[in-house]
Amino acid sequence: MNFTYGNFSLFSKIDLSQPTLRKALAQYVMDFDVRFTPNNPRVGAVIVDNLELGVAFGDVTADVGVAHPSLDTGMPSTISFRRQPRQFDLGIRFRLFMTPVILETIESLRVGGDAKFHVKVFGTMTGYECVADEPSALDPNAAWSGEQLLNATPSCIYRPLRDSHDLLVTVPQSKWVEMLNAAGFNKSILFEIPVAEKSELGVSSNHIVEAQMAYNQGRYADVIARCRDALDSLIKKFQTPWDAAKDKNIRENMTVEETFRLSWGAVRQITHATHHRNNLKSQFTRPMAQYVLGATCLALSLASKERDLFVEQEENISQ
Repeated sequence: MNFTYGNFSLFSKIDLSQPTLRKALAQYVMDFDVRFTPNNPRVGAVIVDNLELGVAFGDVTADVGVAHPSLDTGMPSTISFRRQPRQFDLGIRFRLFMTPVILETIESLRVGGDAKFHVKVFGTMTGYECVADEPSALDPNAAWSGEQLLNATPSCIYRPLRDSHDLLVTVPQSKWVEMLNAAGFNKSILFEIPVAEKSELGVSSNHIVEAQMAYNQGRYADVIARCRDALDSLIKKFQTPWDAAKDKNIRENMTVEETFRLSWGAVRQITHATHHRNNLKSQFTRPMAQYVLGATCLALSLASKERDLFVEQEENISQ
């Protein structure tokens, strides 16, 4: 057992319960309940503060974050050790806030198996020599006041030591899926859209940056306009196979490449209303702008990696 101060082992046991998960505003909250079984020092006192949990996930032990005592629910943030007839167990709930991206990353590492959390309990130990008389008139199990517990001169306060203890908690696959469902995680699909480097996309990346700024500022028509500029700056000459899409028989026999070109044209068509900005009549909502921005980023990412889907189109137009 770690957390040894000098020759004194502070805890006889540290237990960790299975975590809980719930949805919060734009994030998820995971709570870890840790139960500490302290030992009694024969003299003096020891205080453990700066308690926190370092949380990692999976066999690769990828760092997840740091959990702190849940002070908003009245959890203690320190543990005190003193000579007394009995030392009661102390439970502390540690709270970890996770973004949807972090939880999605956990899922990508879990790959359908059990959820394994590696937890490292951190704390800073400080020793005190209590030179005041012990409060004999009080109940032996009652808490001491700060003056009684820490009534020591500076020379009687000993060097703080930082220590940790490793724990592992495994949530079975079925239980973990229940937790995700209860937290509403499986009600949405989250994925990151990889945008290629500027050297590959050129000025298109600048247009996307401007579109993101417009989105954050609520200028949704400008989002659509910047997306149109981004598409046109990457593929300057493009002919959408609209004619092939009109006929049912021809459409059903379109190649995969042709359908991707059709999808590119469809995204570009949505942006047509803002192409001539002086005659703008269309009103775009936030969900509409979000869709176009995401679809444009996907289209640009595809074009940067599968250029052949569109090079042929450019060559045919230029001939």
